[in-house]
Amino acid sequence: MLITGAEWNESRFSDPEFDELVSLAGSTLNEAERVEAYHKIQQILIERGPVIIPYFFAQLGAISQDLTASN
Repeated sequence: MLITGAEWNESRFSDPEFDELVSLAGSTLNEAERVEAYHKIQQILIERGPVIIPYFFAQLGAISQDLTASN
């Protein structure tokens, strides 16, 4: 996670509001409060986040029940 000081926060992203929301989302038992916290977290990452995901590769696979292995 991108919280301040986290071991895997290689970008050194540090945002007190983000840290507070992550703590809230991970500890509240109130589902509506948790959902709202995650929405705010997403918005912060969109607006201020250090990570850019340039492309998502759509991958689809299908298998037929009639498929058999051949040697």
